[in-house]
Amino acid sequence: MSKTIIIQKNGVAQTMTVDKLRLPKAGGGTEDYLPADGKNLVKLEVKQNGTYKASDFGAYGIAEVKVKCTLNGGSATSKATTKAITALHHPTPAEGGLARTMSAHHLETPKSGGGTVQWVPEAEVALGTKSVNIDNRTYKASDDGKYGYSEFTVSGISITKDGNTVTHTDGTGTKTYILPHHIRVEHGPLKFTYNDGETIDFFDMLVKAYNEDNTVWTDETHPNGVIPLEELILPVTVADYSQTSGVTIKEWAEFGTGPWPQPINAVRGSMVFGHHPWDSVIEYDGYIALLLTGGDYIEEYLCCTDQPGTTAYFNPGTGQYPTTFNVDSEYTYDGKTVYYGIPLSGLTANNPSGGYNQRVNGFDLVKAKAAWVLVYGTPISIADMQTIPVQWARPWDAEILEDSFEIFVYQNPGYGGAEGGGGQTSGGGAGRDN
Repeated sequence: MSKTIIIQKNGVAQTMTVDKLRLPKAGGGTEDYLPADGKNLVKLEVKQNGTYKASDFGAYGIAEVKVKCTLNGGSATSKATTKAITALHHPTPAEGGLARTMSAHHLETPKSGGGTVQWVPEAEVALGTKSVNIDNRTYKASDDGKYGYSEFTVSGISITKDGNTVTHTDGTGTKTYILPHHIRVEHGPLKFTYNDGETIDFFDMLVKAYNEDNTVWTDETHPNGVIPLEELILPVTVADYSQTSGVTIKEWAEFGTGPWPQPINAVRGSMVFGHHPWDSVIEYDGYIALLLTGGDYIEEYLCCTDQPGTTAYFNPGTGQYPTTFNVDSEYTYDGKTVYYGIPLSGLTANNPSGGYNQRVNGFDLVKAKAAWVLVYGTPISIADMQTIPVQWARPWDAEILEDSFEIFVYQNPGYGGAEGGGGQTSGGGAGRDN
């Protein structure tokens, strides 16, 4: 790439057009410099045998190649990348008739018509070529002492499929693999509540691949079946209230100022340890039940009503824990009395030590206030569930496997927006037809 520059010769500015600069270097000899612009690099992911040229991707060089061949082949994909040139060189240009040694990784000359041109040592942007026959490996030009590859050739890789079995041959030999059958979102991201239009944060999501018999599938690059986030396809990245469905979360707003906000926090914070919101606040035959959570993963239901002296026979909704409540405690605020109680037999979920008969101790005033808010407060619909798909193009044939997780989306930005950790459960692995 020619450049028209201005240099000084014997104190006189001269204009010339050159492809490179050649300067003497300290210690003797010469060194060539090339224009710094136009030295863009790309990274490639190659899916089949072939020869790939940097020019095919509009690049000066290929910095890195990930060879990941598939049964169906496919086009190579590229992504722009950069490489900083920081190595110091020591040209000795003449200034006033005297050679002056300097240290620099770039040179700069005035450009005809204004501006400047930057130059880099030709050795720092040297290109090479490479041929490989080993699949599922990443090759970096820097490992070969090159700025990039001008050409990269993949050959000798063969993949065939018989049912769910893939036979793969490359320079390391022949191996057989079983294709994964489905994926499963083991737990959703850490953040699960959003305002409408907010970008979804996928941090801490765990996705695994499984065989048809639901055993964990694994290979050399997916230990214990874990699929790296960068391999996942995420079609939906924005929370969208118009795409929500399912049961609405309810929050009870108290009348007046009240001695709160502890009950509101109890209600809003009740969705923990894997419980969906419709298991947290339940209305049944005139009674309202709230799932309260104490320390050590211990949970219990608080049942309340505005009718004194009643006993509620209440099933939390799972069908597993029909529970009797004595609603014989009372709390009065603002002239309104609420009657509340807890199960005669406690409920413990996700308790690492096992058992279902532990109780949440204390919280008496919290329970009383929460019961009052549940009975006399105003229910407000604040968020609905949106299903977020998660996809993965499995190795060898690139068939798309899919599962999903759920987030909660607030219709009115700025209202609520409580955030919490973990606790999502997936809808199960999505199967496929062979």
